[in-house]
Amino acid sequence: MIFDFYFRDTQGAEAQAFIERSIAASERVQDETCRSASRSSEALDPPAYDRGIYAPSIEKAAYQFHRLLAADLAD
Repeated sequence: MIFDFYFRDTQGAEAQAFIERSIAASERVQDETCRSASRSSEALDPPAYDRGIYAPSIEKAAYQFHRLLAADLAD
């Protein structure tokens, strides 16, 4: 991923310290997100997870939309 950061104030020691803290915090969040996503993916590997790409109890609308879209595209 590529992140662009825009800061209003970039001059002075206080502004630079704020920028460094902000970027460091962003990097920590991205690292945590990547680790969490990796663990989630591992947990979904068979045989622990036997479902498809939808969560049946909460994604009925998305499933129906994609079924209708697929049928329309097939015509």
